[in-house]
Amino acid sequence: MTILKKYSLNQLREQWNYNEIDTVVVGNPIYEFEEVSSTMDVVKSEFSTTSGGVVVSCRQTKGIGRFDREWHSDDEKDLLFSYILNIPIEQLHTMLFINSISLLRTVSDMVDNSVFIKWPNDIYCNQEKIAGILTKTELISDRALVIVGIGLNVNSDEDFFLSKKLKATSLKSLTGKTYNKRRILYNFLNKLNKIFAQQLNDEDVFKEWKDSLNLIGETINFSFMTNHKIVLNAIVEDIDSIGRLKIRNSSGKESFLSSEEITIVNEK
Repeated sequence: MTILKKYSLNQLREQWNYNEIDTVVVGNPIYEFEEVSSTMDVVKSEFSTTSGGVVVSCRQTKGIGRFDREWHSDDEKDLLFSYILNIPIEQLHTMLFINSISLLRTVSDMVDNSVFIKWPNDIYCNQEKIAGILTKTELISDRALVIVGIGLNVNSDEDFFLSKKLKATSLKSLTGKTYNKRRILYNFLNKLNKIFAQQLNDEDVFKEWKDSLNLIGETINFSFMTNHKIVLNAIVEDIDSIGRLKIRNSSGKESFLSSEEITIVNEK
């Protein structure tokens, strides 16, 4: 692995005149690499005993998404990064919601299209995926080590997604503009740290995340991770405070489902 650059969020703020002085919870330091197997692996190996480090890379050779699915990225055109946090266990679920909210706000600032969170945390524009978030946690006594991996399609062309048979899009495809990936990372980290600085209560964070899903009352097809051939058609009646869906199937039976058990096949 070749380190291209090492810097901090505060150094970027000095360069780009960020006017608000938010505490840096995530973004000190930031390592840029030419190529890594996975930014999540590197950030864990580099910062496993600390908190707030960020690893960004031009390319990943073994990038993965949820359920160990391959994460397709266009070399050097997409923003691929991970960060690590050591937090109290009781803050874990709120932290997961904050990740999605910060990324949603970042993308929404750059496009005029309808942007939403696809449960539990992917970012979509016009029904096409533009960003994914993968989170891994390790519980250590009363603390949680949270590693967050993010892939955001930035400057990829539509031909790339067509060649991979992906229902996805990019910032460039949506706006026709070419973007500075480091500037997008900078904007995301500022939004993330601003939420921490505001010390929003858990209820406010959860409400913004929940409202961004647009799922309540929708009829959804779900696939079980233990058996993809089993598809459940159900109405989403509510979402509880830890992110589980309260669903009602065609026979009227109610139950709760977590993102570890199911994935959304399609929405009706």
